[in-house]
Amino acid sequence: PVPGVAGLANSLVVTGATPGRVVGVYTGLVLGGSIVNIGGCGGIPVGLNRPFRLAGKATANGAGIATIVVTAPLNAAGKLFHFQAAEPTSCRTSNVVSDVL
Repeated sequence: PVPGVAGLANSLVVTGATPGRVVGVYTGLVLGGSIVNIGGCGGIPVGLNRPFRLAGKATANGAGIATIVVTAPLNAAGKLFHFQAAEPTSCRTSNVVSDVL
């Protein structure tokens, strides 16, 4: 999110994805280590501690870019959120990115 704003539509742009593959972005308030059980991988380790949630998902275009539009609730304003993308078909995750809404 650049910049993330509570109460408005925010675009989460994932680059480096496999073209034509679905990418999901997870978000949470606490860093840590958890497993996301998606795809044929069994479990994919992520750098978020529970509770976290799937913010949304999209299919990457031919350039490997997936754009997910989400609206954060107004009560999220001023809180630090962490985001991480996961691609279930390749069992890959992105770095964790953080933003204050």
